[in-house]
Amino acid sequence: MLTFVIYLISFLHLLFPIATNENSSPYNLTNIMLLDCGAQSNTTSLDDRNWDADFDHSKFLALNRENASFLSIASHQDSSVTRIPYMTARIFCSEFTYKFLVSPGPRFLRLFFYSAEYSSLNITTSFFFVTANGYTLLSNYSAYLTASATRPRVPYFIKEYIIIVWDNQMLNLIFTPFPNSYAFINGIEMFPCQAASTWMAMIISRL
Repeated sequence: MLTFVIYLISFLHLLFPIATNENSSPYNLTNIMLLDCGAQSNTTSLDDRNWDADFDHSKFLALNRENASFLSIASHQDSSVTRIPYMTARIFCSEFTYKFLVSPGPRFLRLFFYSAEYSSLNITTSFFFVTANGYTLLSNYSAYLTASATRPRVPYFIKEYIIIVWDNQMLNLIFTPFPNSYAFINGIEMFPCQAASTWMAMIISRL
């Protein structure tokens, strides 16, 4: 059964390719969760979407929030970058877990990153892992190296995933920096993935 689930997740991911810019069409769905990481108050982006500050974690739980992370503002704003959600970040000095209380089923997850200097930290030394409910989303990730490898250079990135949340399970999003390094995140978007639910129902009904 586990092998089937992993295969199914991989298959569904092919339906939703990873985006490398912010030009993809916004999703007109309800129950969307938007976190402006590092912000101290709620914000509204240029596309008129309302983002919740992760300073107030009423919509999620955070493990080691005070000891493992702090808020920061990017040292500069590239002309291609919008202020929300990219100009603020939560910085992780050690392992940090967001725990989201969500209903069971497929969830579409977007992670927003802006390669910039934060709180005098050297962005070239930032390497980290990101996992969600046991699945590795990013391994040995460097936003700086990713930006440096793009032609023309793109300083911001959106990573997209489909995560299956089972009954009696939370969505645990874990950031783990390398030793003597740090992790960061600028924004998190999450919503139920109706397309994935439909595909799962169709496939399972034919087993």
